[in-house]
Amino acid sequence: MAHPAATVKFLAGLDDDLYLNVLAQLREVWTYNSTAIEGNTLTLAETHLVLADGLTVKGKPLKDHNEVLGHARGIDILFTLLDRNLAADDLFSLHRAMQTDVATDIMRPNGAWKREPNGSWNVDSAGNRVFIEYATPEDVAQLMEAWLAAVNDANPAAPVDELLDAYARLQAGFTAVHPFWDGNGRIARLVCNVPLLKGGHPS
Repeated sequence: MAHPAATVKFLAGLDDDLYLNVLAQLREVWTYNSTAIEGNTLTLAETHLVLADGLTVKGKPLKDHNEVLGHARGIDILFTLLDRNLAADDLFSLHRAMQTDVATDIMRPNGAWKREPNGSWNVDSAGNRVFIEYATPEDVAQLMEAWLAAVNDANPAAPVDELLDAYARLQAGFTAVHPFWDGNGRIARLVCNVPLLKGGHPS
């Protein structure tokens, strides 16, 4: 793993061995929590085995192993983006790194905005199932340009409670657009941390 000492401010001052150890633990816990939300079946200990030792866990799906590896790659990329403003190409790089399935459907590209509408089923207050559609594909580029401006305009020197509010707003905005055909939650949970990380706070 690289040593992005200049960008991970909250680890500044640690010697190299300790720095890399803490960074590896952060990477494992962050990956475990984010992928578990998506239904990944690997435990934290198993996530460690996959990331630290390159092992596979008997009886666990290959998809879950690949998802963990992809998320960890996303974290590595994220740490390289903290010294400049984010751009759409950065989000595309994260999406390519985190999507572990080979893209075989041109309507479901890796590293590009979605090309088909997407949405999710929910239950309303009366108990009825309702389909909520996210932003249409033709609106995504403009909406994400505004979202990226909000990320880049966030003041990393602001008090931590303001940065947490910014995280919540950015998360809600990203997921409302749902700009990719898959992986939106995992990418949002990474990139919404950028203002906090730039401000020297743990993610």
